[in-house]
Amino acid sequence: DTGNTFWLPSYDVWNGFAGYTWGENELHLTVENITDEWYAHSAVNRNIISAGPPRTLRLRYTRRF
Repeated sequence: DTGNTFWLPSYDVWNGFAGYTWGENELHLTVENITDEWYAHSAVNRNIISAGPPRTLRLRYTRRF
């Protein structure tokens, strides 16, 4: 807000990545927000607060040829 009277608390987000390669194949797993904590990502004022994303998993397989 314009008077700087509203502050968001700090937060920690844990992310992880694991990958494995064999021959021409690659497998990657990415996990964001491992602990699935709710946190305020951004805010305009005390009435408009955006939450951070929940736990997100991404799995990617790549084959080169």
